[in-house]
Parts: sequence; C-alpha cells; structure tokens
Amino acid sequence: MKIKMNKVALSKMKKHFLAEYPNEACGIITTAGVYKPMHNTSSSPLDNFAFDARELCLINASAIVHSHPDYSEAPSALDIRGQIDTALPWGIISIRGESLTPLYFWGDSLDICPLVGREFRHGPSGTDNKGDCYALIRDYYRQEKKITLNEYPRDDVWWKDGKNLYTDFFADAGCISISQSEAEEGDIFFMAINSDVINHAGVYLGCGSGLILHHLAGRLSRREPLGRWVKLIKGWVRYNAKDLSEGQTC
Repeated sequence: MKIKMNKVALSKMKKHFLAEYPNEACGIITTAGVYKPMHNTSSSPLDNFAFDARELCLINASAIVHSHPDYSEAPSALDIRGQIDTALPWGIISIRGESLTPLYFWGDSLDICPLVGREFRHGPSGTDNKGDCYALIRDYYRQEKKITLNEYPRDDVWWKDGKNLYTDFFADAGCISISQSEAEEGDIFFMAINSDVINHAGVYLGCGSGLILHHLAGRLSRREPLGRWVKLIKGWVRYNAKDLSEGQTC
C-alpha cells in the first residue's frame, strides 16, 4: 500500500505545520489524497498532539500526520502506540526553524522497505527507508516467514532509563531460549553494545550461509558473517513457529 497524496496537499500540510510552530501540528490525509488540518487539543501542544478521533471516520482517513518541532524525526513511544491503536499509517515532519525534514510514513499496511541498506532511525521502519534493529527483525519475519511479530512502543535509548525491552519483548511473544549450537535460520541473537543491558538484536540466516542480518546505529542494515560478532552475543531465542499459522500475529 502507498499513501495517495499530491503536491498541493503536501504544500498545504507544510504551511500548516510551520504556522503552528513551535507547537506540534496535526492533520489527516483522506483516501482521496486531500490534507485536512486538525486543531491540536493537547494540553501540552509543544510536545504532543490530540484531536477528536471521530474525524477519522467522518472524512475517510487514510493516514495521520503530525510535526516534531525542534526534536527528532523519530517516532516517540506515544507515536508508536497511537499508530498501533488507530491501525492507520502515521507520518512525521520534523521542523527546525524554517527547515522541514521530508515527510515519511510508517505502519504495517505499507510496503516493507529493503532489508539490506536501510539507514538507522529509532522506531518502526517507514517510507524513509529507515528503522531500528527491532524493526529489521519484524520486517524479516513479515517478509520471509509471513509472521507479524508484535510492535512495541519504545523511546530512543530506552536502555539508559533502566529498561530491558528486548528481554521483555521476546518473553511476551512466547520465545524459548536456545544455545548457539542449536541456532537455525530465523533465530534471534542478543547483544549489549556499550551497555549493561541487551540493546541490540538480529536474525541468523542459517548455517548454510553463516550470516546474520542486523542493524547497528550509525550503520546501514547488512548481512555479515556470524563469526565477526559471536564473542559479543549474549543469548539466543527462537519463536515457537509450530504454534504460528501463516500470517498470524505473535
């Protein structure tokens, strides 16, 4: 799926976002590709947005968009939760003064961007061809296994706030721990990169290739030999695939 939107609608959106600066601005893209600006009713509009959800049905929404004034283009945990709850693609434009970053969207109804060669950005993968290491794992499972793993709201550098999200995520999904000697194609490995807790993970591509697929911050996603990283691996898990039918969500 691709979001239908013409240049006139994009220009209208950008003007609206700039006019609302330094507050967050928000709006809806209709199924006809029209941009409808919404009034931000949040009590903290500098860093959040809200509007009447009934508008989504009244105007046949195809996507929700909002601005990030003077901070990261990456979605926050609240953004990720909102996208999950509405089941619509969400889009972000970050504003710094008069400068705007390109609009991008994320959401599972959109096409999966290439697994190799994507840039790193915190959060789910999107039309900007970026995402984080968990996004890469989810996309691998969607594309190669036809399994949609749960999405989880998360803020950037969560491990510095005393959280251990990888352990929590995979326990919630019903994974089982395995040894490295048992690893097969599709199994997940954990690492702790400059951290006391696990903050990185990737997918083993099987003994036939001896490769892993992973995505470190500051690098493009890539396939690499397992041997280069084996000393840093802290553990392995496996999804209980026999309990998952095709297309089922963990």
